[in-house]
Amino acid sequence: MKKENNCSNFLDYKVIGQEVRNWRLKRGYTQKDLAKKIGVTYQVVLQYEKGTCKISIEKLYAIAEILSIGIVDLIPVSNEKICFEDEGEKILNLVREYKKINDQELRRMFCLLTKFVKVSEKSSRKSEKIKIAKGLVKSGVSVDIVAKTIGLSADECVEEKTGSIYYKIGKKIKEWRAVREYTQKDLAEKMR
Repeated sequence: MKKENNCSNFLDYKVIGQEVRNWRLKRGYTQKDLAKKIGVTYQVVLQYEKGTCKISIEKLYAIAEILSIGIVDLIPVSNEKICFEDEGEKILNLVREYKKINDQELRRMFCLLTKFVKVSEKSSRKSEKIKIAKGLVKSGVSVDIVAKTIGLSADECVEEKTGSIYYKIGKKIKEWRAVREYTQKDLAEKMR
């Protein structure tokens, strides 16, 4: 039996398993039928339904598709407004892309991004985002990509090197710009 690797652990698999069982029975499938259609043994389906085995997001989508339901029907939704259906295809594509990655370093970066998503769901505290962004940049992910994905400025994504000549020049330019009440855009236009 292949053990599934999950980077995050925020779903209640017991509740999801009960939903899988309820929908399976409503559709008239046996555990063996469902197992065959998703490419696992019936024992794995039994473990899914008991909540003793985590269900990968890819398997969850496969189960939902076979049972002719949306993935939202299998995942318990809290009072918070969560829109899985709109993002469903994007998530599935991410999972597919992850499976294509052979480089362990890239997989580690993918897991870091997943952890970021989990942190941002729990809390939008900027310090948490900055900490993760700096970790990704240190791992070699492009500052621009990290900044755009996380929604921070490029400056917030890199460690400040206060001893660097470039840092000192940048700080002076920023001070000069602030004194003259120029925006970055104003300064860029003046430099053309």
